[in-house]
Amino acid sequence: SDEIIGANVVAEDITDRKKHEEQILLLMREVNHRAKNMLGVVQAIARHTVTSNPEDFVQRFSERLQALAMSQDLLIKNEWQGTDLTELVRAQLAHFKDVIDTRVVLDGPPVRLTPAATQTIGMALHELATNAGKYGALSNTYGQVEIGWKVYEPEPGKQRLSMSWVESGGPPVSAPARRGFGSTVVESMAQMGLSADVQLDY
Repeated sequence: SDEIIGANVVAEDITDRKKHEEQILLLMREVNHRAKNMLGVVQAIARHTVTSNPEDFVQRFSERLQALAMSQDLLIKNEWQGTDLTELVRAQLAHFKDVIDTRVVLDGPPVRLTPAATQTIGMALHELATNAGKYGALSNTYGQVEIGWKVYEPEPGKQRLSMSWVESGGPPVSAPARRGFGSTVVESMAQMGLSADVQLDY
């Protein structure tokens, strides 16, 4: 009977080791998949930045990579289970933290975003914040930005997120003469990456 018990222990040990190896292999595939996705996003950022802003490519490219890294940090902190939308907004507007809750008003319920939504919405928030700081409501001392969101059900069992960025009190604005990377992120990437409906109103 000692030999049988010994055999069982060996069998269990091998089974545990196999499960552990399979788990490592699965994690490696997941990391590889995410790395390829990330490189695709970085390539798109580089391509559009050099096309729309060749004169200040390095600075704009670095800022956009930092915004992407910020979203990644939140995802890693949350073990790739998604992120809280309020936390993402505050992270992407960190350079305006002194005016958040005064000139920048956040209004929405707790929402958990998927990793893909975290990356796309994070990039869109960065572009909107950069634009507001340079040309919009945050380029002066009294303009305001309202960032709101809500969750609704267009049909039973299907939840949708509606999000808005509304600026007031800034300089007069008009639609840009040429389409830059900011517009591409806010409009095209959100449409493709999230199957979202996007409306830009100047």
